[in-house]
Amino acid sequence: MYAIGVNPWVWASPVDDEALAELVPRIAAFGFDAVELPLEQPGDWDPARTRDLLAAHHLTAAGVCAVTPPGRELVAAPAAVVTATVAYLKTCVDNAAVLGAPCVGGPVYASVGRTWRMSPTARTACYADFREALAPVAEYAGERGVSIGVEALNRYETSVVNTLTQALELIDGLPANVGLMIDTYHMNIEESDPYAILGLAGPHIKHVQVSGTDRGAPGRDHFDWPRFFGALRATGYRGAVCIESFTALNDAIATAASIWRPLAPSQDRLALDGLIHLRSVDRRLDRQSSLDVDET
Repeated sequence: MYAIGVNPWVWASPVDDEALAELVPRIAAFGFDAVELPLEQPGDWDPARTRDLLAAHHLTAAGVCAVTPPGRELVAAPAAVVTATVAYLKTCVDNAAVLGAPCVGGPVYASVGRTWRMSPTARTACYADFREALAPVAEYAGERGVSIGVEALNRYETSVVNTLTQALELIDGLPANVGLMIDTYHMNIEESDPYAILGLAGPHIKHVQVSGTDRGAPGRDHFDWPRFFGALRATGYRGAVCIESFTALNDAIATAASIWRPLAPSQDRLALDGLIHLRSVDRRLDRQSSLDVDET
């Protein structure tokens, strides 16, 4: 069965040492297996302290989420901006290595909310620029045993990469430690079949984020979670599956993620309901797989 994780963004932003000291015990008490850690600014949380805090509560670090506000860009940006973004991503890698997290993931190509029209020729050039800019980060990460998961976002949040097919084109030619971070919220908007596409993406999946189709709790929505888990299992992916949602109480993050209303009776309820549903679906599939094996 999959390790089920959660992002502290469900409750707080920024996620810093103080927030983690409060939230990690709660996350463990709910029964989660893992935590994915957003790094909004280098220094928000100490990686060694966070590693020890997670270990003390029998949690693993599922990954580090690269955060790309305006000014973090690897494409269509001045050289100084690209250089600073590369340095930030290497810091994410360093933190992941200390935590023992397998992946740094996110929309590492451009800032969230930045959109512009591109001709096919311009898109080809944009993707080539991305590969050139990310190459030193990929090499740096590979030397430290860390993967990079590139996340496709919906059309309202980026014009660079909206589908997993585009994401595969974007990373083509980069080292094998560069793959995909998939997010069911964006897949539900952009993929004509968010289940079948996993067959194409499967060998490249480095990390998985999930949420309800309204950014609320998985299972409180119309997504076919048993079908998704079945398709994900068929890919061979065995990493963590992490709930990513956001609090409406922080103005900056609520605006960035377009959270204009409560998505659950409480943030605790969002996390716990999602955990219960995902665990139930995964266990059901596990039992079915065992029965299938017994029958053969």
